[in-house]
Amino acid sequence: PPLFAMIAETSFEINTEMQRFQQELKHFSDTVVTSINKLGSECRSMLEQNGEIRKKLENREAQLQFKLVDKTKALSALQSRVKDLEVQRTKLEANSKSIPDDIANMKMKSEKIREDLQKLEAEIESAKRIEETDTKSVREQCELFRKRTGMEIMKLDHGAIQINFQQIDKEKPEKLFSFQIKLDADRKYVVPMCNPSIQNLDKYLEELNNPGNEKKVGIFAWFIQKMRREFQKYVTEMKKGIEEEEAKARSNVSYIL
Repeated sequence: PPLFAMIAETSFEINTEMQRFQQELKHFSDTVVTSINKLGSECRSMLEQNGEIRKKLENREAQLQFKLVDKTKALSALQSRVKDLEVQRTKLEANSKSIPDDIANMKMKSEKIREDLQKLEAEIESAKRIEETDTKSVREQCELFRKRTGMEIMKLDHGAIQINFQQIDKEKPEKLFSFQIKLDADRKYVVPMCNPSIQNLDKYLEELNNPGNEKKVGIFAWFIQKMRREFQKYVTEMKKGIEEEEAKARSNVSYIL
């Protein structure tokens, strides 16, 4: 009937329109999803770029901060240097006012030094003449002492010195009395040779190596003097012993006769 045909035709048109609408809706939906995905990708890319830019900006800011600190320190040091220079300039200006007076004082001091130098040169020249005279006198006295005492000092190869005496025995003034003296490994004086032997040598060596405060000055000369006296004492005792032996021999001869 015409009504069913109209309904069927209307239903067909509705279905056709529904299919077309669904297709358009699907196409729109796909387009929207694609657009959203593209927009999301662009947003993510922009965010990543913004992050890199932010890092670069932060690094640049840190570098500028370091440079600012360095520049601040340099400026502070420069300001301090300027203050020091100002102080020095003030001192120089104050000192420059006294330069003429200082020059005059220096001239006076230089003249005084020149006069003192001339006096010193004259004193040195006089001292040289006196020294030459005294040296000649000392040499003459030493030579006279050597002749009277017969003392002679010899330096030996092994670090020792040998001291020889003559004029000890009045009957034989040319007879030689001598001893050697040196320092051992402990920096102590020892006498490896003494001719003739004397009795008090160990005692004198002990005092030589351990002098009291009153004997520290001239202790070696004291030792030499003691050794010479001991040699003289030796000669005296030897002569006394010979005289006693001779007297004893004469007494024995008289007894026999």
